[in-house]
Parts: sequence; structure tokens; C-alpha cells
Amino acid sequence: MHNTNEKRVYCQLKVKNRSVNFLLDCGNTVNLLTLKDSTAIDSKLESLRPAAAQLKMFDNTELKTLGMMTADVQHPLSGKRRRMDFYVAATHHNRAILGWTLVSKWT
Repeated sequence: MHNTNEKRVYCQLKVKNRSVNFLLDCGNTVNLLTLKDSTAIDSKLESLRPAAAQLKMFDNTELKTLGMMTADVQHPLSGKRRRMDFYVAATHHNRAILGWTLVSKWT
């Protein structure tokens, strides 16, 4: 984990051997990948499946997704690995997000 801003904390993880910089979100219960990160991991999005739920943001607007994917994730320092689900943002969402409830299971 690293803190580049007093109010935000980020974590760099390897997703299918690709480095992804995640914002840790204590209010989020799901993981989110940007479309750019998703296509870097799976260029044709062949592993994409229908979303399990409709995502709502803090102001109750829908966050449009293309679906979900499951990928192997590795912490670069500890070497710990997990298989994790990610929603793939359909819009110009510019930051991958790791939900805090899932981060807490990592430790």
C-alpha cells in the first residue's frame, strides 16, 4: 500500500501478471477494473461474463459495466495469490478500485 495523497490510499497488484494500480475504497464492496486495464489483461475480453449485479454509486446513479471477469491476482511483495472477481467499467472510469471488504480478506 502507498499513500500519494492524505485522503487516498493505493495498492499495486499483479492481475494476470499485469501491474494494476488500485484505489482502496473502504465504502466499496466490489472490485472494479477500467476498460483499459481489462483489455490489457484480456485483449478480446473473452473471459467477460454478465454482471452479477447492477452497481450504484454514492449518489444512487448507475455505474454502467460491460460485465465481470475473474482473474488471478498476486501481491508483488508478499507473493500471496487470490482469485478475484472484477466488474469492468463501461464508461471512462479512470481508476481501478479494490473494495475494502475484499482487501480485509487478503490479510
